This record gives sequence, C-alpha cells and structure tokens, in this order.
Amino acid sequence: MQTTCHYQAPLGDILLVSDEQGLCGLWFEEGRYYADTVEDDAQVGTSPALDQARRWLDEYFAG
Repeated sequence: MQTTCHYQAPLGDILLVSDEQGLCGLWFEEGRYYADTVEDDAQVGTSPALDQARRWLDEYFAG
C-alpha cells in the first residue's frame, strides 16, 4: 500500500510517495514522469518515511 503527500518547495510542488519499505517516489509537479509508478489505490496521508523526507527537505531548502 502506498501513501502520498505533497510538499511545497521553493522550486514548486513535490509529490512524495512511501510504501511499507520507505520512500519510493519523489516528483516535481508536471515533471516528465510525474507519478508514473504511483499505484491506483494509493492513499493520501502520512507515514514515518514521509515525515522524515519532509524534515530532510525542510533542512535542505533552509540551507
């Protein structure tokens, strides 16, 4: 089961996707292969992997 969330980055909206193993996808909105491997039954929500990815992105964009 995949879980998705959106992250508002200075460069544009990013879609993050996780599964039971961890982060499995990250796409900038309107990118060439945007969400090409997201399962049809993916749920919007949160997970430990998505929380960690958002924290890392916060730190990255903060410099």
